[in-house]
Amino acid sequence: MVQPLPTLVSVTTGTLLEHTKVPLRTWLIVAWQLVQTKIGVSALSVQQMTAIDYRSAWTLLHKMRVAMDQEGRERLSGEVEFDETYVGGREERYAGRSTLNKEPVAIACERRSDRAIGRIRMARLPDASALAIADFLEHNVEPGSVLLSDDWTSYEAAFELLAGRGLRYEHSATTLSRNAAKAHVVLPHVHRVASLLKRWLLGTHQGSVDGRYLDAYLDEFVFRFNRRHSLNRGLVFWRLVCALLETRPVTRDELAQRRTDQQAADTAHAAELGTWRREWARAKDRERYRRRVEAAGGTVHPYRPKGRT
Repeated sequence: MVQPLPTLVSVTTGTLLEHTKVPLRTWLIVAWQLVQTKIGVSALSVQQMTAIDYRSAWTLLHKMRVAMDQEGRERLSGEVEFDETYVGGREERYAGRSTLNKEPVAIACERRSDRAIGRIRMARLPDASALAIADFLEHNVEPGSVLLSDDWTSYEAAFELLAGRGLRYEHSATTLSRNAAKAHVVLPHVHRVASLLKRWLLGTHQGSVDGRYLDAYLDEFVFRFNRRHSLNRGLVFWRLVCALLETRPVTRDELAQRRTDQQAADTAHAAELGTWRREWARAKDRERYRRRVEAAGGTVHPYRPKGRT
């Protein structure tokens, strides 16, 4: 009886390194360079350092960023500073939250003391609406935490939305227009992190980060920043190698699919945002009507749709 040939299994089977044509030695060299410096490396630097082509270098780095994904990490807690920033360079005639092509990024960081920053979380937002902000806080900040921010109007609506989901936060807002101190003085940690992010994107990557891949770059920044105090860079390197072996295989086509997936997610968010804004406006109108009637000494009866008793 002819025995079937044994199935050949590689040590990289089922990992991000599956079917790679780049030598494992090159993967390890790039992984070490990625974690042992504060500024990381670009695909062009990897191409020059390892002599592989730019396409392979780009794919290799993005697979490592997949392994650095923030999804499933423990949420921030305690006192947490929160704000948004916009990345994408300067735009003439646009300032503040007004933008044409820049990408909004939410940033949350733990405040350990007036000078010490704890862990951070970042994510690209489809927009700076209350719905997008509420979703970010729900996934990244533990309920019961103290959130420190400015007094932008969307925050109030975001916390009302979170309360409707059963998530309670203590919110401490500072009115910057009535405060002599600048925003970076009132919320120093989150502004420092935003500054470091923009400097890194402009320095290491020459400001050429595509918005459809921005979340991957944010994952890399957060991974390295949260381990900045590690005294043994070898352990950080080991953690990245373990993450590469624990993550399912991802093809280059799947990486390129992110643009389509992002557009679909933004479209779904826009539809949900429109529905929520209409419901929120109706609720505010009913609340204003109730206050006027009660101020005049009247009584507001519960709303009953037509045809019901």
